[in-house]
Amino acid sequence: MIVDFFRTFYYFFLAILMPVLGIKRFNERLYFAGLSFNRITYRFPEKSKHDVFILFRIYKRIIQAIKHNSSTEIKRLSDSSIAIYDASSKAIDLRVNYIESITKENVGFFISKDMLIRVVNFTHLLFSILFLVLAFFPLLLLSVCNKNKLKYPLIAIEFLECFNLLILVKKYKIDKIHYFCIYERDSNLCAYVLMKNKLYINKIPSEVPLVFFNKIIIADSLSICFKYQEEEVRKFNQTIFVDTFNSWIPEYAFLAPAHYHTNKEKNNLENHLGFYSSANWLREYKGDCILDYNEKSDEEFLLNCMIEYATSHPQIKLVIYRHPLEKRTEYKELSTQYYSNKIKAPNIILAPLESRTADCFDKVELAVALYSTIMFERIFFGYKTLLMPLSYIDFFLKDSNLFSVCAADKNDLFIKIDLNLKYSTDEYFKNNKLDNYHIGTLTEYFKN
Repeated sequence: MIVDFFRTFYYFFLAILMPVLGIKRFNERLYFAGLSFNRITYRFPEKSKHDVFILFRIYKRIIQAIKHNSSTEIKRLSDSSIAIYDASSKAIDLRVNYIESITKENVGFFISKDMLIRVVNFTHLLFSILFLVLAFFPLLLLSVCNKNKLKYPLIAIEFLECFNLLILVKKYKIDKIHYFCIYERDSNLCAYVLMKNKLYINKIPSEVPLVFFNKIIIADSLSICFKYQEEEVRKFNQTIFVDTFNSWIPEYAFLAPAHYHTNKEKNNLENHLGFYSSANWLREYKGDCILDYNEKSDEEFLLNCMIEYATSHPQIKLVIYRHPLEKRTEYKELSTQYYSNKIKAPNIILAPLESRTADCFDKVELAVALYSTIMFERIFFGYKTLLMPLSYIDFFLKDSNLFSVCAADKNDLFIKIDLNLKYSTDEYFKNNKLDNYHIGTLTEYFKN
């Protein structure tokens, strides 16, 4: 434990210091692992970036977790030495089914990041206290000197999670980890530490384009979940340090209705247009951390465009699908009021609250959203889809086929809606050159 503690401390120290000093040649991977701390985090609200007392609040949280956290941070599932590492255990069934269905391997353990701050014995407690004492004043100074007050104090939590994870994998003789929460800013440094301790790390990025959180990736292997990510890997090859790449499928693919797995014609559907919300207005209302690229105003603009289009085409029905956040008990009345204030035409309706958007792909001929994981799932399953990323339009690769279904403004959106509504499903994929983006090329995963 002594060696593990000081080696982990050493790697964290270098990863923080190297970007500050602009030193890359000494250890390129550590340098970029340190740069990853510039990512946003969803673990604290947006206002934490300006909280001058955030370090004290984080230390208080750590102490309370050490004192009161009696929940287990690891779940034993079988005798296998393979583990899944995720932000929390909420999706344990989904993750285990996904990994076992694709790899045909048994998962032995599930490790929850949010339960890692705890101590297992007196020695462990001493090392945790030692770190908190050693790190306090440096983190305080860095926080005071940085515009983002959260950036460095959060490292206190991230170090303890990484150190505790290392203790766990050694205790249970784990030799391979399927790493899901790679959007977290410490994921690259944590992977680096584990790899230095001879752990094999396979990262799974979900279906969202890598550009948003994962231009920098450190792992032994990367299991790509959507075809477009292969194009991004080539684009970001200077900052993706991975030896092996796997072509996988979206995480929810195995939960989809059975008829999604066929290539049958999908036009003549019940509703012509669908709008898929990302609940950006509600995230801002709640004070959640945002990417700071006009998410709320962009999504409101897109929604207004869709309403305008549907109003001027009364023969077309537009169905608005709410985000799971908008369906929560505490927000469903608020979200109903939000959309009701905007809906004035009889051909525009809200999808029922009980409707799970991912189960209703076949209810909408053409769906539109800013960008969202569910949109890439929809394309994968062979349903016509348009994106309108607006402030993110430059994030998408101009030479990618995916760009053909991205609208840059209202006029472009209306043109593409008109055009793609006329296309059959086969014509949509052929004319937009998206044939290799959908399930037809990956049906082997669904064979018994």
